[in-house]
Amino acid sequence: MYATLTFPAACDLAAPRRTPAIQVRSSDDLRTALRHARGHSLNLDATQMDRILHLDAKKGLIELQAATRWNELAGYLAAHKIPLEGFALMPSTAGEAVSQAAPGLDGLPVSARVAAITLCTPDGELRRADRNTHAEAGANLRWATREWAGVEVRFGIKTTLGASVAAAEVRRALLGLALAHGGSFPIRGLRDATREQLEACYPMIWAFLADKRRSDPAERLHNSWYRRLMATMRSEVGVVRWGKTA
Repeated sequence: MYATLTFPAACDLAAPRRTPAIQVRSSDDLRTALRHARGHSLNLDATQMDRILHLDAKKGLIELQAATRWNELAGYLAAHKIPLEGFALMPSTAGEAVSQAAPGLDGLPVSARVAAITLCTPDGELRRADRNTHAEAGANLRWATREWAGVEVRFGIKTTLGASVAAAEVRRALLGLALAHGGSFPIRGLRDATREQLEACYPMIWAFLADKRRSDPAERLHNSWYRRLMATMRSEVGVVRWGKTA
């Protein structure tokens, strides 16, 4: 007798067990959620943290929440006669753009325009990091160590297993070529990077993971990117062998 066990297409066995989402709208909501769930995993929904909190026009500083979208920020500043129309075309939120070091319209990373960031620790404490007192944070996993031009290569593939494997090999080979010529790649693009490629591009990666374990030993805070990173650092790339077709 043979039995077949099937799962829904969206099922991810490597992902943690689903927990109810807790919606947070402010730093106080976030701190409360973390403090009341000590020792348990959380599924936080911070999409409502999208408010603009304060504008200091004289100093040219604006305080906003991470989920604020660029078009909303551009509209807000336009009402104060401060032009930022071009940034309204950026699809991501301000927090996503900063975390990915996304390029701005002037060619510089958006993060270069950030004066300070307020973070929440796994224990529910707020920590402020700025360029003057936490200069070393700017080099946590920074991919561009000098003036570089970013190049993105896109190609279409068939929706078959073989085509997906071949595409992964191509992407991995492209990363290898970039490293061989003294280049690098953003760590957000670790989809098909090997552990050796990550270590070559980010020699500080193990120190980063050690800091994460020290600040969050129970690993209460993680996301799909972090889980993929851990899986990559713990695994080796298997050998792909293509059989002869008849």
